[in-house]
Amino acid sequence: MNEPGYYLIETTTAPEDGAYTRYILVMVVDENTAVVVSDKSDVPTVDKAVSNLDADIGDTVTYYLAATLPTEYSSYDTYALTFNDTLSGG
Repeated sequence: MNEPGYYLIETTTAPEDGAYTRYILVMVVDENTAVVVSDKSDVPTVDKAVSNLDADIGDTVTYYLAATLPTEYSSYDTYALTFNDTLSGG
């Protein structure tokens, strides 16, 4: 990339940790400016906790979902995080 313009970079191989950036838009201003392109390095983590592990049938059980966001979270204008939770059997 040494010609000025916009380049769309696509990651073709996902790293082992599963964090990758699908597409990155890069603007090259001139041929003398170095451009560094980096994929995501962090993946959000999710924890689930239950308030009462000894609940009986019919009891109300409160559970909590908590996520740790990537370190570069503040660099996003918007960031979407969706929980998809499924009850375990039994």
